[in-house]
Amino acid sequence: MASRYPSNVVPFEAPVSPPSHPPSRDASDLLLGCRDRLCQGVIIAFAENLGQASNDLLGMADRATSLEQQQLYFAAMDFLANRGQSMLQHFRGAFVAQFDQSIGALRQGHGPRSSDELVELRLIDTDDFERDLAVGKLSARAACNCANQLTALDRRLAALLRVPRIGQDDNPLHPRALCSSLLQAFRDMEVGDELALALLQEFERQTSVELPRIYNDLTRHLVD
Repeated sequence: MASRYPSNVVPFEAPVSPPSHPPSRDASDLLLGCRDRLCQGVIIAFAENLGQASNDLLGMADRATSLEQQQLYFAAMDFLANRGQSMLQHFRGAFVAQFDQSIGALRQGHGPRSSDELVELRLIDTDDFERDLAVGKLSARAACNCANQLTALDRRLAALLRVPRIGQDDNPLHPRALCSSLLQAFRDMEVGDELALALLQEFERQTSVELPRIYNDLTRHLVD
């Protein structure tokens, strides 16, 4: 059974002001509510499973086939023990900023750049390409686990934003947005790529069980 660490749960500060020219005050409140519920939900899920995360990393270190791989898992354990609280704070800030930027773009009639456009902009950057692949793989696994919940959420979010439809690349509540925000948090903390990806994988693993319930809660919030 996963260990619980209430002290690692990051409380929310006052919500960041919504982008200008919202469709309505009620719509803005609902969007901010969804943003904060999702962010706080995954933060709590991960914080409550920090003990299990450390156990998993220790097990992977024991099974490592190289000294370099073993040291990476030990470094991840050390990071969670000493900088886990800061990581969650940076993640919250990155997710809020990314969400608000995405909502602003959707309200202006255009979403974020497509993945093809992003690849074209950085074809020569192998590190960025590796990160994109990792985010794509982990977010696809999380989205598959929450397929029904995300379908219902996509429809209600599109109605709330008054757009015909919304896809995973445009949805600021999609698991891909969570993964991207965590990687941004690691960049802000100047964490190396290999360590960041190892921690991202553990984050996805420890939040996967709770994620469908969290998305269900968001849909119920919008229905209510």
